[in-house]
Amino acid sequence: YNVLMSIEKDAILFTNGDNDTYPIWLLQRVQGIRTAVTVMNFHLITKYPDYLKKLLQERQLELDWSTLPPVKEEGFLFALCKALAPSVPVYVALTIEPAHIKPLADHLFVVGLAYQYSPRRFDNLSVLQKNWEQSFRLDYLTHDWYEAWRPETERIVPSLNGNYLAPLVLLIEHTKAKEEIEKSNRLRALAFELARKAGSGAELQRILGAR
Repeated sequence: YNVLMSIEKDAILFTNGDNDTYPIWLLQRVQGIRTAVTVMNFHLITKYPDYLKKLLQERQLELDWSTLPPVKEEGFLFALCKALAPSVPVYVALTIEPAHIKPLADHLFVVGLAYQYSPRRFDNLSVLQKNWEQSFRLDYLTHDWYEAWRPETERIVPSLNGNYLAPLVLLIEHTKAKEEIEKSNRLRALAFELARKAGSGAELQRILGAR
C-alpha cells in the first residue's frame, strides 16, 4: 500500500520480483487502489521481452528500441527510465537490486518506498514527508495483526520492512534540521525497531551516529 502511496496516480513503477510485486497487484485488482499505475516487474522484463512490450502498448507508449542496451546489461533500466520519463512519471521501488540502480543513482530521489526518476534535482524531502505523514499507513509496522505463526512473518516481512530505513534516515535528518525534535525522535525510535528486526541495527547506528 505504501509503495503505491509513494507515487503519482498514473505512474510507471518498476518492481524487483515476486515479493514486492504480487502485494501491489493484489491491492490494484482486488481493492481497486491506484489502478492507473502500471507495475513493471523487472525480473519478468529480463526474462520475457514481450512482457515489457505488452505493458508499453497498453499505455500507448512507444520506444526507439535501437537506443536501448541489451535488457540484461546494468545500464538497461537507466536507459529505459530516461526514454519513458518525458511521457510519464517513472518510479523505481526501493527493492530493485543495487546493480540495476547504480547507473542511474544520480537521477533517483527517495519519495517514500520508491525512488522518483528525474533528470533534475527537486525537493524530494518535502514530498517524502508529505507522503509519510498524509498518505502512508504505518500501524502494521508496530502491530502484528496475525495471531498464527507464519514462516514468512519471520523471514520475509522484516526484510521487506527494512526498506523503510532509507526514507526514515532521510526523514530523521530532515525533521531534525527543521527543529522538529520530537518528531525526529519518534522516527528514530521506529527506525531502530525495524532495523533490529531486520538484523541491521549496528549498521543503522553507524549511519545515524555519524551524523
